[in-house]
Amino acid sequence: MAKKYTTAYIFKLKDYDIIYLINEHTKRLTYTTSDDHSISTSTYSGNFNNGIEFNMDRLAMRAHYKYLNQAPTLIISDKNGIENKTYQRKPQLVIQYYELSK
Repeated sequence: MAKKYTTAYIFKLKDYDIIYLINEHTKRLTYTTSDDHSISTSTYSGNFNNGIEFNMDRLAMRAHYKYLNQAPTLIISDKNGIENKTYQRKPQLVIQYYELSK
C-alpha cells in the first residue's frame, strides 16, 4: 500500500489523528482517521506552493505549504477558513503505525 503514496501528512487532535496520504504523480489524496479507517479519496488540482484544491466528502478544501518549497508542514483549510497545520511523515511509516493495510 505504501508504494501508492509519495507523502503523508498527519493532523493530531485530542482524541484521534487525521491522516492524509498523497500521490503527487496521480494527484490523488486519500483521507482517513486513526479511530475509523474508512477511506475517502479525491483528486486535486494545483500545486502545493500556490495551493491545491480538492473535495473531501463534498467539502471544498484547500492546502498549501506553510513556507514556499518547504514540504514538512502543510496547511489544510476548509471553505470556512478553518486551518489545520499538518506535519509530513513517510507513507510507509504512517501505514504501518496506524495499521492501514488496504
